[in-house]
Amino acid sequence: MRKNYHCVKLTDEVESIVKEYIADKNIGISEGINNLILEGIRNNYDSNQIVSMTDGIKKVLSRTYYLKVLMEQLYSDFNIDEPSNPKNNIGLKKVQDRVKKSYDE
Repeated sequence: MRKNYHCVKLTDEVESIVKEYIADKNIGISEGINNLILEGIRNNYDSNQIVSMTDGIKKVLSRTYYLKVLMEQLYSDFNIDEPSNPKNNIGLKKVQDRVKKSYDE
């Protein structure tokens, strides 16, 4: 269903863009404005999704880097030559709890 909005006023810049768009697409002004609005809404949604994914990736990279540094520090500090059972290590459990709390905040 189409509605008429006669009170819509375009700035000179927007009018120029719309005219160029409808000339390139060889369509009417109403269809051109509708297409441009839909494209803008979709692009805005896509942009928000990309920002959200980027934030998630940054979080994963941060955690990965932290784990790498932690492992390097452990090997350096304890000079680990023989493997042991990490489930029995009290110090490791304390570090895990502290890390978990920092990410939960």
